[in-house]
Amino acid sequence: MEVGAGFGFFMVYAIKNLNWNIYGIEPGKDDFGQLEAGGAILEYNGIDKERLGNSSGERIKFESNSFDIVISNDVLEHVENPEVVILQALRVLKPGGILIFNFNNYRWIYEAHYNLFWFPFMSKFLAKKYVAWLKRDSGYIDHLNFLTPTYIKKIIKNIPNVRICLPLEYKTADFMMERVKAYIHCVEGRKRKQIILPFFKILIDICSMKLFKQVMQIFASLTGIYHEMHLVLMKDR
Repeated sequence: MEVGAGFGFFMVYAIKNLNWNIYGIEPGKDDFGQLEAGGAILEYNGIDKERLGNSSGERIKFESNSFDIVISNDVLEHVENPEVVILQALRVLKPGGILIFNFNNYRWIYEAHYNLFWFPFMSKFLAKKYVAWLKRDSGYIDHLNFLTPTYIKKIIKNIPNVRICLPLEYKTADFMMERVKAYIHCVEGRKRKQIILPFFKILIDICSMKLFKQVMQIFASLTGIYHEMHLVLMKDR
């Protein structure tokens, strides 16, 4: 099951290319979700739109112990209550099942929603001042959870019968390199690419170095400063 399936693009890919038996949840448009559009996209691809259920992460409308794997990508920073969403995802997970959540780390130096340099320890008050100074919509800050490794570890520590399978900063340099590659692909064809692309191609070369990966991993584990968290939990039998 995918928590926060959005427009259902990954569901379509998983069903048609990976042969997964996947379901998803997404709030309706009145709750800032894309349920209606997601259902239409599933139908367009010959998939039953009922696979995408009208539900928030805090109130997952599936029975307990229903799924082998529960996934979520870049959603937890947008929900009302991250802890409740994790607990709900574990509830519908079968014993021995795996939860895989990826989400923003607000100890990092870049904020993807605003596409801005970020100061890792900013409060929401200072963040609003900062984005307003840059002529951006400061109100969107209210819809974001400033998730950090410390906060996530505190949540997990209080949940019984689960095990963290991988460190939150697992292979952070590798994932950073993939993000840079994706960014290069996006800017190809733009007028500014002659200036931007050489810098990012050099960055990929640096990220590929074994020494850089080792240093980055140590730095990430000691400081909590890395670009994205990867929460992988197993529900004990």
